[in-house]
Amino acid sequence: MPISYRINQDEKLIQAKFEGEITLEQLTDYNRNLRDDPRFHTDLRELVELALIQPKLDFQQLEAYTDWFSKLEPIRFTAIVATTPATFGMARQFQTLAARGQRRIEIFRDLAEAKAW
Repeated sequence: MPISYRINQDEKLIQAKFEGEITLEQLTDYNRNLRDDPRFHTDLRELVELALIQPKLDFQQLEAYTDWFSKLEPIRFTAIVATTPATFGMARQFQTLAARGQRRIEIFRDLAEAKAW
């Protein structure tokens, strides 16, 4: 599965891992499934690992996704780990677009730094 997640209630943490080809539909499904999960609440922190992903999104799709995403209940903090230049650039675009919706999103190149944040 390209996107998987688990919720650790003790740590108040959503840990998501994105792998392989990622499409607009998969991103949307991830956020719908997450918010439908009975363990989900907005006081959680989110840690997203972009592990060897191949995004199948152009800028217009990313912008449309971000507009849709901004209408969802916000998660308290989101840390995105992007270890390649391509994923880091895409994550920065998402961070910039999501800032319109008052989201607190930080991008990291290192998993340990993201966990510490």
